[in-house]
Amino acid sequence: MYEGKLPTWSSTIALLKSLEISSFKTGLTAMQLVNTLSISNVIQMPSVIEMAEWIADNPKLGAVKGLKACQDGH
Repeated sequence: MYEGKLPTWSSTIALLKSLEISSFKTGLTAMQLVNTLSISNVIQMPSVIEMAEWIADNPKLGAVKGLKACQDGH
């Protein structure tokens, strides 16, 4: 088993985007792949900040309204 420091969630999603594979450059498919890698202990789990930044960078995918509701205390 690998004992070194695992890549971060953010660096992995950035790498995936840089590969310019059309199905994995953006959107939920890319996020789900990177989440699967983190759940499988291939990379680090995302921090709350990393997930919030990703959601903010992808406002058309629906989670932005949920973050705004949390911010407003609803």
